Amino acid sequence: MVEILQNMLNAFVAVLMQVLPTSPFQRYISAFSSLPYLNYLNWFIPVKAFVTIGKAWLGVIALFYLYSVAMRWIKLIGD
Repeated sequence: MVEILQNMLNAFVAVLMQVLPTSPFQRYISAFSSLPYLNYLNWFIPVKAFVTIGKAWLGVIALFYLYSVAMRWIKLIGD
């Protein structure tokens, strides 16, 4: 049963990947990778750490809202 659901999910994701466009930011990311002074800038401003912290924060906020919606749906918490 789990394998069937996993195969269905994999097929759905494969169809989505074919339908959705590629990233519009790919050419900008490629342009930034060729900058010679980017390593020095990253030494002073840790962009990778900022992105990691931002992703974690967005994940926690998304979980909070999902939890909140689910609890309101089953009427465990008020408005």
